Amino acid sequence: MPAPGVADPATRPWQLLLEAVERETGAPPWSRAVPAPGPGGDGRPLLDGVTIRLESHALRRWTERLLDTAAGSGGPAATLAGAAARADLRAPLHAALSGDAERVRALAEQAGSDHGALAAVAPLLPVPLLRACAAAWAARVPPDWGRGHCPVCGAWPTLAEARGLERTRQLRCGPCGADWHMQWLTCPYCHTSDHDRLRVLVPTTGRETRKVEACGACGGYVKTFTTLTARAPAAVMVEDLTSVELDVVALERGYHRPRRRAVTPDVRVVLHERRAWGFLARR
Repeated sequence: MPAPGVADPATRPWQLLLEAVERETGAPPWSRAVPAPGPGGDGRPLLDGVTIRLESHALRRWTERLLDTAAGSGGPAATLAGAAARADLRAPLHAALSGDAERVRALAEQAGSDHGALAAVAPLLPVPLLRACAAAWAARVPPDWGRGHCPVCGAWPTLAEARGLERTRQLRCGPCGADWHMQWLTCPYCHTSDHDRLRVLVPTTGRETRKVEACGACGGYVKTFTTLTARAPAAVMVEDLTSVELDVVALERGYHRPRRRAVTPDVRVVLHERRAWGFLARR
């Protein structure tokens, strides 16, 4: 299914990658790999403390497809072509699940690949798995979570939605698609509610349905979009890709997205071969 709303040629390579992610999402191996959720509590995401048992051939197939798409698109990730054949596939998946940028850098150096390219592609590797987990664990997300990071995977929000006629504030996670409530006039990163430190930035186009909420206390920002209904998980990453003008507004004023992950979940990845059991008919 093509990702809607992406027309800028400069974003075409990333559009192709998001389309590949969307096609892969929902494939049976990822659903089979969903473990029981972790205990959560004390701000820990449900991904924390789980062991993921994933079919090795499915991970290799997906990794190769993602890298082939990156190489074929001519984007900055093109230098990764063929890297899957040389890689320990569990390592980049685990690094991406943990949000370990330093580990990604080390893996890139080992593979002889460009670090920036691997850093761009690696976060997409676990997306089909994370979305399967978010769908299976939706009922386990505490309704009063109220924290800035994702209750499923621990990532910072990709964007916020001012949703419905009531304009409730819902934070959305790009990697897993999770959806959780947070009160207005509170920074999702440092939780300051000092109105004098909070800013609303609107691009010169004047579209009030798209704005930036920025925090003068920690320097962070989150893009906010008015919508009547929740976006589909795939549309969250597309919306982020197609709203670069909001990032420019924030960056020009010295605001930034956090460079470090909100919470690093403790995840174990085990690869295995799937067995096809046959039955011998007796005479």
